[in-house]
Amino acid sequence: NDPSALLRGEKGEPAEIALDLVWETDGVPYQWRQATRYEIPCMVTGTVTVGGEEQSFSGHGQRDHSWGSRDWWSVDWLWSALRLDDGTRIHAVAIPQMPGYGVGYVQRSGELQEITQATVTTEVRPDELIASSRLELGPEPLDLDIEPLVFGAVRLDAPDGRLSYFPRALCRVTTGDGRTGSGWVEWNRVQRG
Repeated sequence: NDPSALLRGEKGEPAEIALDLVWETDGVPYQWRQATRYEIPCMVTGTVTVGGEEQSFSGHGQRDHSWGSRDWWSVDWLWSALRLDDGTRIHAVAIPQMPGYGVGYVQRSGELQEITQATVTTEVRPDELIASSRLELGPEPLDLDIEPLVFGAVRLDAPDGRLSYFPRALCRVTTGDGRTGSGWVEWNRVQRG
């Protein structure tokens, strides 16, 4: 299967999906200052069934909830929920057109430090999936190299004809100081023209 096919508007094969998951809070809940939204790092256990094939799951995750409308076609952004092997939890949002603007947190040993700065650079493959991203966070400097491993890409077609590519992925992350981890990263890429 080609995960970029959906971005081109190609149809996939339908499959029944069932989730039976339990989410347990595993960190400090974070309320955004800029919007009516919260993010909570979690541990997740249960089963995922795709096309009749059931798989057990146990790992880290993120709950998020926001209120109000969301315009998927107005601005590019990167959203991430990451966990390093040393237990550090990271949630960061960056907007490529607004270098320096950042929202999120870094949590270590039950203490939350708010992210107030973020800059992202992204290399896009010819098939519109992501080759890699670099995320630079602050105020306490933290650089993250992001390597997508498995994609769950979505094409977002607005009723008025606008289009966004949403090549989200399970990723490997490496920090500037050599720590490693994994997580989920979503890139919203508005298609202009």
